[in-house]
Amino acid sequence: MTNLTDSNNAFKHWYLRSVDEIFSDLNSSQNGLNESSIQENLKKYGSNVIAQQEKNKVLKILFRNFNSLLIYVLLGASLISFFSNHMIEFIAIIVIIFITVFSGFIQEYNAGKSLEALAKLTVKYVFVIRDGVKKKIKSEDLVVGDIILFERGMIVPADIRIIESNNVSVNESILTGESDLKYKRNEPISEQNLFITEQHNMLFSGTSITNGNGKGIVVSTGLKSQIGKISAVLKKIGNEISPLQKQINAMSKKISFMVLFICILLFSIMMLKEFNIFESLVMISAVAVSGIPESFPLALTIALSTGVKKMAKKNAIVKDLASVETLGTCTVICTDKTGTLTENKMLAQKIYFSDDVELTYHGKDYEPFSKFTLKNKLVDKKTLNKYSQFFNTCILCNNSSTFLKPESGWILEGEPTEGALLTVAKAAGIEDEAVREIQKRLFEIPFDPFEKYMATINKNPSSKKLNTIYLKGAAEKILSMCSYFRDKKGHIKKLKKSDLERFEKQIHNYTNETYRVLGLATKNISASFKFKNADKDSKKLKSNYIFEGLIAIEDPVREEVKQAIKECNTANVKVIMITGDHKKTAMSVGKKLGIIKSLKDLVLEGSELDELTDEELDEIILKVSIFARTTPDHKFRIVESLQRCGEIVAMTGDGVNDAPALKKADIGVSMGKAGTDVAREASNMVLADDNFATIVNAIREGRSIYSNIRRFIYYLLVGNFTEVSLIVIAFLFGLLTPLTAIMILFVNLITSSLPAMALSIEPTHPKIMHQKPRNSKENLLSKYILLKIISVVPLLLLGTLGVFLWHLKYDFVSIEKVRTVVFVTLILFELFHVFNTRSLHSSIFNKNFFSNKYVFISVFISAILTLLAVQTQIGRLVFKTISLTGVEWLILVAISFTVILFSEMLKALVNSEIEEQRSLHMRI
Repeated sequence: MTNLTDSNNAFKHWYLRSVDEIFSDLNSSQNGLNESSIQENLKKYGSNVIAQQEKNKVLKILFRNFNSLLIYVLLGASLISFFSNHMIEFIAIIVIIFITVFSGFIQEYNAGKSLEALAKLTVKYVFVIRDGVKKKIKSEDLVVGDIILFERGMIVPADIRIIESNNVSVNESILTGESDLKYKRNEPISEQNLFITEQHNMLFSGTSITNGNGKGIVVSTGLKSQIGKISAVLKKIGNEISPLQKQINAMSKKISFMVLFICILLFSIMMLKEFNIFESLVMISAVAVSGIPESFPLALTIALSTGVKKMAKKNAIVKDLASVETLGTCTVICTDKTGTLTENKMLAQKIYFSDDVELTYHGKDYEPFSKFTLKNKLVDKKTLNKYSQFFNTCILCNNSSTFLKPESGWILEGEPTEGALLTVAKAAGIEDEAVREIQKRLFEIPFDPFEKYMATINKNPSSKKLNTIYLKGAAEKILSMCSYFRDKKGHIKKLKKSDLERFEKQIHNYTNETYRVLGLATKNISASFKFKNADKDSKKLKSNYIFEGLIAIEDPVREEVKQAIKECNTANVKVIMITGDHKKTAMSVGKKLGIIKSLKDLVLEGSELDELTDEELDEIILKVSIFARTTPDHKFRIVESLQRCGEIVAMTGDGVNDAPALKKADIGVSMGKAGTDVAREASNMVLADDNFATIVNAIREGRSIYSNIRRFIYYLLVGNFTEVSLIVIAFLFGLLTPLTAIMILFVNLITSSLPAMALSIEPTHPKIMHQKPRNSKENLLSKYILLKIISVVPLLLLGTLGVFLWHLKYDFVSIEKVRTVVFVTLILFELFHVFNTRSLHSSIFNKNFFSNKYVFISVFISAILTLLAVQTQIGRLVFKTISLTGVEWLILVAISFTVILFSEMLKALVNSEIEEQRSLHMRI
């Protein structure tokens, strides 16, 4: 919890000062600022704009996509082609570079636009008094000293000292992490060093007013407000490079150094053999292009951007491409409770009437069509009419309303607890508007957090001599104000000790079930009674009520979250709930959702966390399933501890104080509905539906993307290693070059680009969430993938070299024909290998064989382009090829198909070995 006792002069103790003192300090008055004061205060205190990270400008995004080591090497290869006057190669490489760069640019730009569309909570206009006149201005034009008018539903645009307060309540959870409403008054405070929650005469920027209205004076704006102070902290935390980015950088360097070494070696051999220097440079350029998987950045961009699009359709807006994949490495999700695991809506669960009848309420959202059951039997509305005073209390002692919005369903306007009561009454068949019209409100005693009740005095439709008081509040408080109750026949009876014990026991039971329990009561009062003084009229207002019953309400868990958490458990992803709620409430939700699975799962409160050293926390952090009664500041410490333990952490948050933890986490996940702009700015991903299940969908997508990245790395490097090895071996053994530079470039283009892109969008494997999270330190080019490459490359190399040597030594054909055969064989080998890479561990011939149509399309297009390069006149002119006969084509297809047979046999052998080892282990 943040304390506003900063010694900095920018944060004066405004809550300690009287309104007159503040007027004097800020050169203001009840009539507000005049024009000269506005300019003076603006210059002195600054504008109402908080610190934000620099937004991604168009050029910044564009240049970031150019900033890749592989792109630099490709640029070098293009320059060699240009200066050696081989323009076809130069143009081809430049086209590849720009396609790669602009694909990444477009995806990032679009993702940024989608995020901006979520900024719905920014205050646009406010009403102020300036020169004694009420004016409407932009919130960013507010200055210190402005007199501002505020009302229910408003998001507070600056830090404000209250001057007038009419039943004002505020939701400060975005700053404090606590969901309880805070009630505001305008009286000065004498006690110093108070927390935000204790400063009842202050409103803070970014909080929302849930009830009432009033007037205040702006005391801090922009960077000097509480929200600005926290925002400024974010710039001290640098941008964390994602695990995927680190892997890409490492792999890029290794590939580039390897290609550089081969090119230097090849150039030295060519110079020793007195090749023409320009021809040598062209060949080196071609080898560089074939050695560097230039389609890798493009395929990677497509894989990630496809993930971004999929997540956007599932209510997750990802700000940068790499964040989707990073979620695939996630080992821990730290999640809020309210609104993320729960619906952030108070709904009734149990109703207990004073005649000892308990009903179960089956509700959804704020829909007034729900059912009531008594011992699992449906209760009709005729039976419910017996309890009309109970339901009338739900409606009349209530300032909220619900209405149907066609595109959004039933909407609550007002306080969630009151929404729950109103919905119950409407579901019982009570017409709220009719009841309010007939029993007009005459007076209201607003809810007081100290008195813990609210009361209204309404007209009694049955008697002109009587009015009715409707009372609701904390169950124990309401019961203490009652002297009577209604029995099973509806008769009013005097409360006896046994009755009190019965009601108290029911309250205790509901409390133990972690419900919020409200009591409802009524009584008639003389129509001549006029409320004048709270103390004088206290006896009449606080006693002799008729107890109508209890209503137990809660914020229900989201239906889909339980399955999502179960999926996390299967996927070895630990879920930790971090909430400001009480320990009992948090544990109840944790047990319902499966976050707490055994007695070994620890639950810590914030006070206990504060007593632990970092070393002690690190020892137990992975045993903790719930942190209760925490402040947003605790989140940052929890993230640090988990990261010290080697975990990849996803952290959810919506408040301003959550922003540092969101920034520190490997994946910061902010809320699109309940979140603040500062939280969104600090996060990597925004949930448009504020739903935990969306995070799990993102993890699934991230794992799928990584699998696809491994697939096209395996595919691309097999081709690249084969092409480079073919050229180098030919030179080392003094053979003629098996391919020309333009052939090498063509092979690389048609076998890499389209097939690799198709592999990058391979559908998600159905059992991907049954796997453990991969180690973020695992190399993209893992030992497993490297071994698979090493096992397949010799087959392609021997097959291609065999065809080359056969035709060169024994077929006595022209060198053009020899190169054509090698050219076609190499392409067909790589195109058949596309199918091998779709399934790394099991046979490709399964029910998912036709699941990715883009693989077949890409192979078909590449095959057609190969036919055109060999069988058409223009193709033969450009590539110096010779036409092949149908029989020759069939022979080369048969030779190339062996790569599938070899891979299938290899997978079968490996799987058989694994099964054998398992069988032996079981016997032991």
